[in-house]
Amino acid sequence: MHRFRSLLGVFTVGVLVLVAGCDDAPFAPHEDLSDPEAGLLGAQDDLAEELLGLTGAEVTVLERAEPLARTETASRTIGSWGGVIRLPEAGLTVLVPRGALRSRTSITVTAPAGALVGYHFEPHGLEFRRPVTLVQDITLTSLLNGRALLGAYFQGPLEPTVTALEILPLYLTQSSGAIRIDHFSGYVIATN
Repeated sequence: MHRFRSLLGVFTVGVLVLVAGCDDAPFAPHEDLSDPEAGLLGAQDDLAEELLGLTGAEVTVLERAEPLARTETASRTIGSWGGVIRLPEAGLTVLVPRGALRSRTSITVTAPAGALVGYHFEPHGLEFRRPVTLVQDITLTSLLNGRALLGAYFQGPLEPTVTALEILPLYLTQSSGAIRIDHFSGYVIATN
C-alpha cells in the first residue's frame, strides 16, 4: 500500500509539471526580461542624460501602426512570487519580479482604444519593492527611424501630447522597448 501511494505521488507531480509546462500564459517569462539591460541595445543615452528626471516636459506619445479598435484590459492577482500580464493586441507585457509585492494584489492594465501607445495601471499609486518592467513590442508602432524614444509617467487622460511627471529611460532591442517602473500610474512610450 505504501508503494502505491508513493507511485501515485510521483505520478501526480509529473502530471502537474506537464500541465504547467504546456500553459500558453506562463507565470514567468522563459527568458529574464526583468533586467532591461540584458541582451538589449541599450538606453538612448543622449536623450536619457538630457531629459531623465525632468518633470513638466511635454512629450509626444508614440502611435500604433494599427490603432486599437477597442480598449484592451487585463487583470490578474499577483503575489510575492511575481507574475506576467499581457495585452496581446496592444503588444505590452508587464513583468512583475519575485519580491516586488508583499502580498497578493489584483492588478489591472488598460490600453485605451485608438492609436496612442499609453497605458493606465491599477491600483493607482501601488508601489513596488523591486522594479516592474514594461515591455512594448515596437514593431506594432509607427516608430520612425532616428527618433529617440523614452518612457514617461503621466496622469490624466491619454492625449497625443502629455505632460511627463517623470522621464524614464527606454531600453531597446530589435523589436521591443522596455522601461522600469517603481509604482503604478499612467505610462506612455513617447518621443521628445
